[in-house]
Amino acid sequence: MKTYVSLVWAAVVLSFIGLTNTFYLVQAHVSGESLNCSFLSGCNAVAASPYSIVLGAPLASWGVLFYFAIFVISATMLMVRARMLSHIFVLGTAIGFLASLYFVYLQLFVIQAVCMYCMLSAILSTILLVVALFIIKLPKQNTQYTDLIPPLMRREEG
Repeated sequence: MKTYVSLVWAAVVLSFIGLTNTFYLVQAHVSGESLNCSFLSGCNAVAASPYSIVLGAPLASWGVLFYFAIFVISATMLMVRARMLSHIFVLGTAIGFLASLYFVYLQLFVIQAVCMYCMLSAILSTILLVVALFIIKLPKQNTQYTDLIPPLMRREEG
């Protein structure tokens, strides 16, 4: 049970970091300010590219949505250990990972500029997928209870 809780807490923290990262990008896009790029100089080139808008919204807005959803799912997983939540978590992180792969490809080979905030997001989505795969591989700890009863509400018998 400790491994499960540790992995889920890692997902909560990683998704919160991703949320703050993408929120900064949205804020910069909305305000029109240049991004503060300390060690990679391509942030503003990537942010100004036509690929930074998806379905009429800044790409970072989709990132905020993604990380918020992963944050809510992982925080819920701390309270409720439901197999379905774990599967949704894996699916969500897999989608985020595949999207990140595509956007890293665009940065490297199409735009030919690299954004450190985008790379942070790609790294976070990769780590979140790895965490999700570890979580899904964990055996059920206690088959006596249904998965929908929060651990704190379970009454021990015996």
